[in-house]
Amino acid sequence: MELFEEIFHKQVDEEPAINSNKQEMIRPKIDRINAGDFDNNKELSPLCQFFIAQFISTDMNGVLYLPIVEEKYYRQIIEEIAPCFDMIRKVTKGNEVQIMLQTIKDNAKNKFLNLKVNNNLNPIVYDLYNKETNEKSYSKIKRFNVTLDQISITNEYDIEGIWDFIYNTFMELNDCVILMPNEWSFDSSFKDHIAVRAFASVCKSMQVTVDCDNNKIVAIILT
Repeated sequence: MELFEEIFHKQVDEEPAINSNKQEMIRPKIDRINAGDFDNNKELSPLCQFFIAQFISTDMNGVLYLPIVEEKYYRQIIEEIAPCFDMIRKVTKGNEVQIMLQTIKDNAKNKFLNLKVNNNLNPIVYDLYNKETNEKSYSKIKRFNVTLDQISITNEYDIEGIWDFIYNTFMELNDCVILMPNEWSFDSSFKDHIAVRAFASVCKSMQVTVDCDNNKIVAIILT
């Protein structure tokens, strides 16, 4: 069986949209949150690395919205992730609550880069985001199913903790989570990536979208 199987246009379901329900017309309530100072003596957890890496490698001016369904994950955000950011807001829209994070603090960025230089980043995070990239436009995209049986899975590198958070936040509101690896080629080497092997151990299905102009993977879609 092949590693990739192309999904033709009629097979592709419409992408799930965040907040695409009747609450769309409700005006959100926005509250400022103080998560305290960044503690230079505290280690960046694998989950924290996973989220801030996307800013540092792609767009320092980006905005991250983390859906909150349970108090446990709200506390995890406030304790592990939010102290790395200058702007922290709680956005409430009907029954949906999200934490909005923007502008990474310099000392958090420097700590992350120091981990990267010394090869101490979580291997999943390093694999996905070790190369810097810029946002691009794509003229021709194809989507493929990934045959999980072709992947030698691993449950190392804190994947269960990372997936527990993703599954109980993003995937409570959406049918999938989308990863955007930096500068991955679309070929058989895909199955050897540590991030692929790790996420294949926890997800039900995996797809990739590919930029046909340069044969690079644009996104990994997990359910």
